[in-house]
Amino acid sequence: MPKRNRTRDKYANRKPRREGQIAKGEHSSGVGESSGYTGPALAMWDFNHCAPQKCSGRKLARLGMLRTLRISQKHHGVVLSPMGTRAISRSDAALVQEAGLGVVDCSWARIDEVPFNRLKSGTDRLLPFLVAANPINYGKPLRLTCAEALAGGLFIMGFVDSARQVLEKFAWGDSFWKVNEELLEKYSRCETSEEVVGVQNAYIKTCEQEVEERKKHDDPFWGSEDEADEASEEEEQVNENSEEQENENLEEDIGQRGNA
Repeated sequence: MPKRNRTRDKYANRKPRREGQIAKGEHSSGVGESSGYTGPALAMWDFNHCAPQKCSGRKLARLGMLRTLRISQKHHGVVLSPMGTRAISRSDAALVQEAGLGVVDCSWARIDEVPFNRLKSGTDRLLPFLVAANPINYGKPLRLTCAEALAGGLFIMGFVDSARQVLEKFAWGDSFWKVNEELLEKYSRCETSEEVVGVQNAYIKTCEQEVEERKKHDDPFWGSEDEADEASEEEEQVNENSEEQENENLEEDIGQRGNA
């Protein structure tokens, strides 16, 4: 008989509290008390892959918005992790409000070095398709910083104010919303993982179709739209020159006849 996840079952049918209503112990050890952050508790396993001054997770920790975990510590809430098999959705909001949202801080280039199997969490979840807006990986799909991942997860679950509080600490934070807000709005209307994945797949399909359309217009056999415009302009110029030459020849012919 499979082992039950008691933490997840405990909150499965519990309605989430209003955003800003803090659970007992949510900001224990001083976390969040002086930062002005009023959302669900945030936590992070830090593998020291990033330069401290560039690490978004460490900045949140310095500001008192997030607590760091040792590898041996368990996070009883939801953790954004590649080990997840379901996408984060509004169905996770109650558990996150009670036990918090966690993330793994590591370098994308060294992700294979992370012992995910040793990290103990209540529930692992995947983030759906989002595009990075941080200075290092701007425009790259899924290459999010810890701050972007936490903000994205909070937004999808309906903690919109909390999500904005996380990214307002970064100069590039507004760029994340400009790049992803329309898609995040669609995700946030989904109640289940299946609905989130459906929105994601539809969005990716639309993007692929747009790329194919661009390829058709930029087909090297036919030439790009710019090349076609240039060719059309050249053809018009040739026609104008031909007409002018014909008129000159005709006038010359008439003149010769008149002189004859």
